[in-house]
Amino acid sequence: MCLCDHVFVVSGFCLEDQQSLLLQLKNELKFHSEESTKLVSWNPLLPCCKWRGVTCDDEGHVAGLDLSDEFIYGGLDNSSALFSLTYLQNLSLWGNDFNSPIPPAIKNLKNLISLDLSDAYFVGDIPIEISQLTRDYKSTKAFTNLTGIRILRLDGIWISAQAQEWSNALLALPGLEELSMRYCDLSGPIESSLAKLENLSIIVLDGINLLSTVPETFANLKHMTKLSLSNCGLRGMFPQKIFQIQTLSFVDISDNYDLRGSLPDLPLSGSLETLKWEIPSSLFALSSLKEIYLSYNDFDGQMDEFSISSSSTLNVLDLSNNHLEGPIPLSVFKLSELQVLQLSSNKFTGIVKLDMIRSLRNLTTLHMSYNNLLVDLNTSLDANFSNILPNLDTLNLASCKLKGFPMLERSKFLTNLDLSNNEIEGLIPNWIWKLENIYYLNLSCNFLRGFEGSLLNLTARFDVLDLHSNQLQGQIPIFSSGSFITYLDYSNNNFNSLIPSNCTLDLHGNQLSGPIPKSLSNCTELEALDLGNNQINGGFPCWLKKIKLRVMILRANNFQGSVKCLDDNATWPLLQIVDLAFNKFSGLLPTKVFTTMEAMINVEDQVSSVLRQLFQLKWMLSPPASKNHHGIDLKLITGIEFGVVFGLGIVIGPLFLWKQWRIRYWKCVDNILCSIFPQLYLDYQRRDGRTYTVLRWRH
Repeated sequence: MCLCDHVFVVSGFCLEDQQSLLLQLKNELKFHSEESTKLVSWNPLLPCCKWRGVTCDDEGHVAGLDLSDEFIYGGLDNSSALFSLTYLQNLSLWGNDFNSPIPPAIKNLKNLISLDLSDAYFVGDIPIEISQLTRDYKSTKAFTNLTGIRILRLDGIWISAQAQEWSNALLALPGLEELSMRYCDLSGPIESSLAKLENLSIIVLDGINLLSTVPETFANLKHMTKLSLSNCGLRGMFPQKIFQIQTLSFVDISDNYDLRGSLPDLPLSGSLETLKWEIPSSLFALSSLKEIYLSYNDFDGQMDEFSISSSSTLNVLDLSNNHLEGPIPLSVFKLSELQVLQLSSNKFTGIVKLDMIRSLRNLTTLHMSYNNLLVDLNTSLDANFSNILPNLDTLNLASCKLKGFPMLERSKFLTNLDLSNNEIEGLIPNWIWKLENIYYLNLSCNFLRGFEGSLLNLTARFDVLDLHSNQLQGQIPIFSSGSFITYLDYSNNNFNSLIPSNCTLDLHGNQLSGPIPKSLSNCTELEALDLGNNQINGGFPCWLKKIKLRVMILRANNFQGSVKCLDDNATWPLLQIVDLAFNKFSGLLPTKVFTTMEAMINVEDQVSSVLRQLFQLKWMLSPPASKNHHGIDLKLITGIEFGVVFGLGIVIGPLFLWKQWRIRYWKCVDNILCSIFPQLYLDYQRRDGRTYTVLRWRH
């Protein structure tokens, strides 16, 4: 947020009392100095108006203070020097961790025009003092009786308030122009009286449990440019008149599953640039429209051909994860300014020929995965993608009935390639390892038999390399020591060579034999090792404790002997999931060792690292959800569940008796699962005067 609006920046001049108050504030605040970029640089030998985050008016008063993202922790109270900076017009504290109520002393800042407390972890009710932040202006031709804050941003602040309560607080700010209160735990319905704030131009209330219709009176907000009510539980018919507001340029009412209605014919002279909702035939005729996001809804049926404005500037079309069917309209391939085209996870049918996309030369992202399409790469013209789509960055053609590899060897900008779940046979071409910018490659679930060229000293900088469920055999590809791979999956192939020692591995379900080579300990950054369902033998690999393993899966092999090395003085500080089932281990299991497994005790670290790492990677590499199958690897979930229960049950199970810890734990789990699985969302329900969160699955 820029704090320069309405402020005259003065170089070198700063009143002594203002500088003293700022230094006092710095001493009061607790912050991580190694992360701070503003507070840590405040030099008392320099005028405060030259300090980072500080702006002054022409008299040397501090008029703007930006302490956003300064890693501040701990609370504010009424005695803070902040509330003595009474000339402040702009205050931004977003992105910190105050973990305290908003102090009532905020009423002292009577000159505030802009207040941004978003994601600063303030808690409690909106203090009535915010509505007392009034400022008197002399009457002019431009403004009459303009009082109070113009910009108010309270995103992510956990405020529990009923509809009438928070609406009345806002109505006391008649000069309000921008309101943003995303995910604040407020309750609905939306009060129609909010339309009395006639200067409002931006309304953002995403994630609030409104459970109501959108007031017709919002159509009276003639200055509105942005309306965002995503995931609010909106119901009933959406007022069509809102789309007639000439200044409106952005509308997001997505993820409201009980919302009904359709768009009217849109005014060609309007300002609409971004829309997230229905698909009217007049939509593509809007020359000002630049982005369309309609993903993750329940739109179905067949799309009709549509007319395109000769001056169309549309560069983003995202219709992914719906139920659209029939052929893709040929009109889509005539949107010559498109840069992003996402049609994945629908029910589109028919043949898409390479020649159809030649007019989309500006494309950087093409997603057509998981439909009922057949992508035909045969053409009598140039088939090289570097000539057809010279700026291509991402190509996702999973489950498109491909018979071979597209010609991508000269695609110098390509970073993401997904050709999984196709019918590609034969060898993996050698040029694929020479794509200099690629970091995500998924060739899983094809009929690939081997590799073209030498497999020694391959270089790569992959985040993800997935070759699972093919017919690959012989030697496992070995990458040079300079390579870096975050996630590597060779599982369910026919490899029979020794395990390589320099990569991050999922070798589950091959025919590997022999002991685990001790050279694997040289891979010090290895976090997850899955060697399950092979024929590996030998004793328990005690030497693996030298690396940063979090997940170790050795199940269903031929390991034998005891695991007594777990009981010595050395610990496994990061290990969180262990699976030794279906081997020939013997002796006693040393339960004492689990008290030294710190990662199993630190629940937040466990959830954020293990669940996110394993769930997210497996989810990312699997087909999309359907009504009968949610696309989650159930064997993986079962394995993780048993692993987590094994650790939690022994070490921290008793903590569940502590209510505060238990609430915090499950809140963390809910948030992680929602961020990993797009189909999951938190639904807020009220019963007996209390608010409950319920995890739900979008179908």
